[in-house]
Amino acid sequence: MDKLKQFNNLTIKQLISLIILIILLIAIPATYYLVQNQQILKSKAYDRIYNGFEVRDSDGQYLNPRDVNNQAVYDTDSLDVTIRVNDLNTLLGN
Repeated sequence: MDKLKQFNNLTIKQLISLIILIILLIAIPATYYLVQNQQILKSKAYDRIYNGFEVRDSDGQYLNPRDVNNQAVYDTDSLDVTIRVNDLNTLLGN
């Protein structure tokens, strides 16, 4: 009963300190858990777009893309290229 009276007699400053302590006791283990689990941030849409197109040069030769900063880059000597959609369902995610 004395402990309940002591709790009722807390000042605002003590109550705020107690709330902050409780938040820290929850936040520190949660932060540790989140830091230990690696998050992969690669977009699923990126693979669909990357695989959804076929790019050919003016001779009809398929151009192989290379990845530069998560962007598909096609190297060719000519600006005359043909871009064809392989599968519209792939691009739309169906």
